[in-house]
Amino acid sequence: MVETAAPVEESKVAQLVTDRAQASKEAKKRAPPAKQGKLIVRNLVFDIGNKHLTAAFKKYGKIIDINVPLNPTSNQNRGFAFVEFEDREAASNAINEMNGSKYKGRSLTVEFSVPKESYEKRLDSIVSSTNMERKEAIKPMSIKNDTKTTAQLTKAEAEKKAKEEAEAPPKTKTLQRKEKRER
Repeated sequence: MVETAAPVEESKVAQLVTDRAQASKEAKKRAPPAKQGKLIVRNLVFDIGNKHLTAAFKKYGKIIDINVPLNPTSNQNRGFAFVEFEDREAASNAINEMNGSKYKGRSLTVEFSVPKESYEKRLDSIVSSTNMERKEAIKPMSIKNDTKTTAQLTKAEAEKKAKEEAEAPPKTKTLQRKEKRER
């Protein structure tokens, strides 16, 4: 009896080892969970660095980390960055205030960051289900629809815009042309 029990035990152990190895492989394939307070900031001017982003975002809460990926050939940023706050509430406040705002002449898109694998899958899904090209699908909606009308603005944004326009000195023709080109 002891002799027949040993092969059964060995096969169970072998199956257990195989199952654990398979589970480990599947776990590696799954994207790591997104960090709760991590944001992605898109459409940055290419000369912006950590200190600029720290100055712009520190008023919303304690910043744990800022990562500005650089282009290895030009040593400039790649037009996006990651800002990680200590908690989700601070990150949410930053999104509410900074998303769609102008920073150094560009309209920023600020969102919660997702793992790259999830982002790639979502992007592939958009491209395959629409007639968009990948390059167009990558652009955040705020860049595609950069020109907001007053009707699209929230009441607070509309009041702020009206106040700024009232306080601003009259614009010169040169400045008007420059703003028109930026749109």
